[in-house]
Amino acid sequence: MLLSRALLFPGTATYDPEFSEQTVFVLGVHGQVFMALVLLLTLLSAAAAPLRHLGSTTTPGRGQGRCRLALAEHASILADAAYHLVPTTRDSDARQGEYVAATAPLAAAARRLLELAVTFERIQGTSWEQIGRRMPSCSRRSPEPEPAWRSS
Repeated sequence: MLLSRALLFPGTATYDPEFSEQTVFVLGVHGQVFMALVLLLTLLSAAAAPLRHLGSTTTPGRGQGRCRLALAEHASILADAAYHLVPTTRDSDARQGEYVAATAPLAAAARRLLELAVTFERIQGTSWEQIGRRMPSCSRRSPEPEPAWRSS
């Protein structure tokens, strides 16, 4: 808002008679206003840079991106949960069955992580044969990509 006032009333916002001999004008604009415009254009171009990929065919689709984010989030949660089992300092204080109870949900979470990885690979176009080569226990009966990710 101040910049617009400075542009509308050039002699008022940036002019100081004490520094009148030192005032620099660039392209007919006060130096401070010019630098403010340069900074504003730089910030706008930096903010718009990620938007240039929106129409590109090489960028992943929304569904692919969402699936990959879900995969990353689930992997992070699983890693954090497993990390809490690493310290051995409280082994003597643990109740019987505590480690089995803490580990059992990790197996289910790891299964879900694997399903997300297969879903992501299928969305990317990876064939069942390619997936099977990497993971022989995988079969075609494994889940197909979720419709919400495919249609987005």
